[in-house]
Amino acid sequence: MDILFTIKKVLGVIISPFPICCFIIFVGLIILFKAKRDLNKIKRAKCFLSIGILLLLLISSPIVSFQLLRPIETVYAKYQDVEQSVDNIIVLGCYNTEDASLPLVANIKPCSLYRVVEAARLARVYPEAEIILSGWQKTKGREYSHPAYMAQLLISLGIDEERIVLKEENNDTSEEAISLKSIAVGKSNLLVSSASHLKRAVKIFDAQGISVTPVPAEFLAREVGGSFHALLPSGDAINNTQRAFYELLGNIWVWMLSVLK
Repeated sequence: MDILFTIKKVLGVIISPFPICCFIIFVGLIILFKAKRDLNKIKRAKCFLSIGILLLLLISSPIVSFQLLRPIETVYAKYQDVEQSVDNIIVLGCYNTEDASLPLVANIKPCSLYRVVEAARLARVYPEAEIILSGWQKTKGREYSHPAYMAQLLISLGIDEERIVLKEENNDTSEEAISLKSIAVGKSNLLVSSASHLKRAVKIFDAQGISVTPVPAEFLAREVGGSFHALLPSGDAINNTQRAFYELLGNIWVWMLSVLK
Protein backbone atom coordinates (compact mmCIF):
# COMPACT_ATOMS: atom_id res chain seq x y z
CA MET A 1 0.00 0.00 0.00
CA ASP A 2 2.93 2.35 0.73
CA ILE A 3 4.20 1.80 -2.82
CA LEU A 4 0.74 2.50 -4.26
CA PHE A 5 0.46 5.65 -2.14
CA THR A 6 3.85 6.89 -3.36
CA ILE A 7 3.00 6.14 -6.99
CA LYS A 8 -0.30 7.99 -6.63
CA LYS A 9 1.33 11.08 -5.16
CA VAL A 10 4.12 11.15 -7.76
CA LEU A 11 1.64 10.81 -10.61
CA GLY A 12 -0.51 13.52 -9.06
CA VAL A 13 2.43 15.92 -9.23
CA ILE A 14 3.74 14.94 -12.67
CA ILE A 15 0.45 14.52 -14.55
CA SER A 16 -0.79 17.99 -13.75
CA PRO A 17 -1.54 20.90 -16.13
CA PHE A 18 0.95 23.47 -14.85
CA PRO A 19 4.01 21.16 -14.68
CA ILE A 20 3.11 19.77 -18.11
CA CYS A 21 2.98 23.29 -19.57
CA CYS A 22 6.31 24.18 -17.97
CA PHE A 23 7.88 20.98 -19.30
CA ILE A 24 6.69 21.64 -22.86
CA ILE A 25 8.00 25.22 -22.75
CA PHE A 26 11.29 24.02 -21.24
CA VAL A 27 11.74 21.43 -24.02
CA GLY A 28 11.04 24.15 -26.59
CA LEU A 29 13.69 26.41 -25.08
CA ILE A 30 16.27 23.59 -25.00
CA ILE A 31 15.65 22.82 -28.68
CA LEU A 32 15.80 26.51 -29.55
CA PHE A 33 19.14 27.05 -27.77
CA LYS A 34 20.61 24.00 -29.52
CA ALA A 35 19.14 24.80 -32.93
CA LYS A 36 21.72 27.44 -33.91
CA ARG A 37 20.82 27.95 -37.58
CA ASP A 38 18.99 24.66 -38.15
CA LEU A 39 15.63 25.81 -39.51
CA ASN A 40 13.92 22.47 -38.80
CA LYS A 41 14.96 22.60 -35.16
CA ILE A 42 13.88 26.22 -34.91
CA LYS A 43 10.44 25.31 -36.29
CA ARG A 44 10.21 22.42 -33.84
CA ALA A 45 11.16 24.72 -30.97
CA LYS A 46 8.55 27.27 -32.01
CA CYS A 47 5.97 24.49 -32.11
CA PHE A 48 6.76 23.36 -28.55
CA LEU A 49 6.83 26.94 -27.26
CA SER A 50 3.54 27.81 -28.95
CA ILE A 51 1.79 24.73 -27.59
CA GLY A 52 3.18 25.28 -24.08
CA ILE A 53 2.21 28.96 -23.97
CA LEU A 54 -1.24 28.29 -25.43
CA LEU A 55 -1.92 25.56 -22.85
CA LEU A 56 -0.67 27.84 -20.09
CA LEU A 57 -3.06 30.57 -21.20
CA LEU A 58 -5.92 28.08 -21.28
CA ILE A 59 -5.36 26.66 -17.79
CA SER A 60 -4.92 30.18 -16.37
CA SER A 61 -8.21 31.36 -17.88
CA PRO A 62 -10.94 31.88 -15.23
CA ILE A 63 -13.57 30.79 -17.77
CA VAL A 64 -11.79 27.51 -18.58
CA SER A 65 -11.02 26.68 -14.94
CA PHE A 66 -14.63 27.39 -13.95
CA GLN A 67 -15.97 25.03 -16.63
CA LEU A 68 -13.56 22.29 -15.50
CA LEU A 69 -14.07 22.54 -11.74
CA ARG A 70 -17.70 23.58 -11.35
CA PRO A 71 -19.20 20.23 -12.48
CA ILE A 72 -17.02 18.41 -9.95
CA GLU A 73 -17.93 20.76 -7.11
CA THR A 74 -21.66 20.55 -7.76
CA VAL A 75 -22.00 16.76 -7.67
CA TYR A 76 -23.46 17.33 -4.19
CA ALA A 77 -25.52 20.41 -3.38
CA LYS A 78 -24.77 22.56 -0.36
CA TYR A 79 -25.88 20.95 2.88
CA GLN A 80 -29.22 22.04 4.28
CA ASP A 81 -29.59 21.74 8.05
CA VAL A 82 -32.41 19.34 8.88
CA GLU A 83 -33.82 18.05 12.13
CA GLN A 84 -32.21 14.66 12.46
CA SER A 85 -30.09 12.66 14.83
CA VAL A 86 -26.40 12.89 13.91
CA ASP A 87 -23.83 10.68 15.60
CA ASN A 88 -20.63 11.86 13.95
CA ILE A 89 -19.40 14.97 12.18
CA ILE A 90 -16.43 13.60 10.24
CA VAL A 91 -13.91 16.21 9.09
CA LEU A 92 -11.40 14.95 6.55
CA GLY A 93 -7.89 16.33 6.82
CA CYS A 94 -5.95 18.52 4.44
CA TYR A 95 -2.96 20.62 5.59
CA ASN A 96 -1.58 23.07 8.11
CA THR A 97 1.72 24.69 8.99
CA GLU A 98 3.14 25.52 12.43
CA ASP A 99 4.62 28.98 12.08
CA ALA A 100 4.79 30.34 15.64
CA SER A 101 4.87 33.93 14.35
CA LEU A 102 1.38 33.51 12.87
CA PRO A 103 -1.97 33.22 14.66
CA LEU A 104 -3.53 29.77 14.90
CA VAL A 105 -6.08 30.40 12.17
CA ALA A 106 -3.41 31.60 9.70
CA ASN A 107 -1.56 28.30 9.95
CA ILE A 108 -4.54 26.28 8.79
CA LYS A 109 -4.66 26.13 4.99
CA PRO A 110 -7.95 27.09 3.28
CA CYS A 111 -8.78 23.49 2.36
CA SER A 112 -8.79 22.63 6.08
CA LEU A 113 -10.04 25.98 7.38
CA TYR A 114 -13.34 25.80 5.51
CA ARG A 115 -13.88 22.28 6.80
CA VAL A 116 -13.15 22.96 10.45
CA VAL A 117 -15.26 26.14 10.53
CA GLU A 118 -18.18 24.26 8.99
CA ALA A 119 -17.66 21.54 11.61
CA ALA A 120 -17.89 24.16 14.36
CA ARG A 121 -21.17 25.40 12.92
CA LEU A 122 -22.58 21.88 12.60
CA ALA A 123 -21.51 21.12 16.16
CA ARG A 124 -23.97 23.76 17.34
CA VAL A 125 -26.74 22.52 15.05
CA TYR A 126 -26.25 18.94 16.29
CA PRO A 127 -25.09 19.32 19.92
CA GLU A 128 -25.10 15.56 20.58
CA ALA A 129 -22.77 14.69 17.70
CA GLU A 130 -19.09 13.91 18.12
CA ILE A 131 -16.60 15.76 15.92
CA ILE A 132 -14.10 13.36 14.37
CA LEU A 133 -10.96 15.02 13.02
CA SER A 134 -8.83 12.97 10.67
CA GLY A 135 -5.46 13.46 8.99
CA TRP A 136 -1.75 12.82 9.08
CA GLN A 137 0.26 12.12 12.22
CA LYS A 138 2.83 14.38 13.84
CA THR A 139 6.01 14.43 11.76
CA LYS A 140 9.58 15.38 12.61
CA GLY A 141 9.89 19.03 13.56
CA ARG A 142 6.19 19.43 14.32
CA GLU A 143 4.52 19.70 17.69
CA TYR A 144 1.07 18.52 16.59
CA SER A 145 -0.58 16.12 14.20
CA HIS A 146 -2.94 17.70 11.68
CA PRO A 147 -6.11 16.63 13.56
CA ALA A 148 -4.67 17.89 16.86
CA TYR A 149 -3.90 21.27 15.31
CA MET A 150 -7.42 21.60 13.92
CA ALA A 151 -8.79 20.59 17.32
CA GLN A 152 -7.12 23.65 18.83
CA LEU A 153 -9.11 25.92 16.54
CA LEU A 154 -12.36 24.13 17.34
CA ILE A 155 -11.71 24.50 21.07
CA SER A 156 -10.90 28.20 20.61
CA LEU A 157 -14.27 28.56 18.86
CA GLY A 158 -16.03 27.21 21.93
CA ILE A 159 -16.40 23.52 21.09
CA ASP A 160 -16.14 21.23 24.09
CA GLU A 161 -12.90 19.25 23.95
CA GLU A 162 -14.76 16.15 25.18
CA ARG A 163 -16.71 16.04 21.90
CA ILE A 164 -13.60 15.91 19.72
CA VAL A 165 -12.15 12.59 18.56
CA LEU A 166 -8.77 12.53 16.83
CA LYS A 167 -8.00 9.97 14.13
CA GLU A 168 -4.32 10.39 13.32
CA GLU A 169 -1.78 8.56 11.14
CA ASN A 170 -3.95 8.71 7.99
CA ASN A 171 -2.14 9.69 4.79
CA ASP A 172 -5.11 9.78 2.44
CA THR A 173 -8.87 9.35 2.21
CA SER A 174 -8.71 5.57 1.88
CA GLU A 175 -6.77 5.26 5.13
CA GLU A 176 -9.18 7.69 6.80
CA ALA A 177 -12.18 5.57 5.81
CA ILE A 178 -10.53 2.36 7.03
CA SER A 179 -9.59 3.90 10.39
CA LEU A 180 -13.16 5.16 10.91
CA LYS A 181 -14.96 1.86 10.26
CA SER A 182 -15.11 0.88 13.91
CA ILE A 183 -16.89 4.07 14.99
CA ALA A 184 -18.83 5.07 11.87
CA VAL A 185 -20.44 1.92 10.45
CA GLY A 186 -24.14 1.84 11.25
CA LYS A 187 -24.10 5.43 12.49
CA SER A 188 -25.49 8.69 11.14
CA ASN A 189 -22.45 10.48 9.74
CA LEU A 190 -21.93 13.90 8.19
CA LEU A 191 -18.83 13.95 5.99
CA VAL A 192 -17.23 17.39 5.76
CA SER A 193 -14.69 18.07 3.03
CA SER A 194 -13.95 20.25 0.01
CA ALA A 195 -16.73 20.19 -2.57
CA SER A 196 -14.40 18.88 -5.28
CA HIS A 197 -13.23 16.04 -3.04
CA LEU A 198 -16.58 14.63 -1.99
CA LYS A 199 -17.42 12.60 -5.10
CA ARG A 200 -14.29 10.52 -4.54
CA ALA A 201 -14.57 10.51 -0.74
CA VAL A 202 -18.15 9.20 -0.72
CA LYS A 203 -17.17 6.31 -3.02
CA ILE A 204 -14.28 5.42 -0.72
CA PHE A 205 -16.45 5.49 2.41
CA ASP A 206 -19.19 3.48 0.68
CA ALA A 207 -16.60 0.83 -0.16
CA GLN A 208 -15.89 0.48 3.57
CA GLY A 209 -19.59 0.16 4.38
CA ILE A 210 -19.80 3.63 5.94
CA SER A 211 -22.96 5.54 5.09
CA VAL A 212 -22.36 9.31 4.98
CA THR A 213 -24.19 12.51 4.16
CA PRO A 214 -21.79 14.74 2.22
CA VAL A 215 -21.27 18.29 3.46
CA PRO A 216 -19.28 20.35 0.93
CA ALA A 217 -17.43 23.17 2.70
CA GLU A 218 -14.80 24.61 0.34
CA PHE A 219 -15.93 25.84 -3.09
CA LEU A 220 -13.28 27.28 -5.41
CA ALA A 221 -15.18 27.73 -8.68
CA ARG A 222 -16.90 31.11 -8.77
CA GLU A 223 -19.19 32.60 -11.40
CA VAL A 224 -17.01 34.74 -13.65
CA GLY A 225 -19.85 36.82 -15.11
CA GLY A 226 -19.20 39.49 -17.71
CA SER A 227 -16.29 41.19 -15.95
CA PHE A 228 -13.11 41.79 -17.96
CA HIS A 229 -11.28 39.90 -15.20
CA ALA A 230 -12.78 36.72 -16.67
CA LEU A 231 -10.56 37.23 -19.72
CA LEU A 232 -7.31 37.80 -17.82
CA PRO A 233 -4.93 34.98 -16.85
CA SER A 234 -5.11 34.28 -13.14
CA GLY A 235 -3.07 32.35 -10.59
CA ASP A 236 -6.33 31.33 -8.90
CA ALA A 237 -7.53 29.90 -12.22
CA ILE A 238 -4.36 27.79 -12.50
CA ASN A 239 -4.97 26.49 -8.97
CA ASN A 240 -8.58 25.63 -9.82
CA THR A 241 -7.56 23.83 -13.01
CA GLN A 242 -4.96 21.92 -11.03
CA ARG A 243 -7.61 20.92 -8.49
CA ALA A 244 -9.98 19.73 -11.24
CA PHE A 245 -7.28 17.51 -12.79
CA TYR A 246 -6.20 16.24 -9.38
CA GLU A 247 -9.73 15.11 -8.59
CA LEU A 248 -10.11 13.61 -12.06
CA LEU A 249 -6.98 11.54 -11.47
CA GLY A 250 -8.18 10.68 -7.97
CA ASN A 251 -11.50 9.36 -9.25
CA ILE A 252 -9.72 7.34 -11.94
CA TRP A 253 -7.45 5.89 -9.25
CA VAL A 254 -10.42 4.87 -7.09
CA TRP A 255 -12.07 3.25 -10.11
CA MET A 256 -8.88 1.34 -10.97
CA LEU A 257 -8.54 0.01 -7.42
CA SER A 258 -12.17 -1.14 -7.43
CA VAL A 259 -11.60 -2.99 -10.72
CA LEU A 260 -8.43 -4.67 -9.43
CA LYS A 261 -10.14 -5.99 -6.29
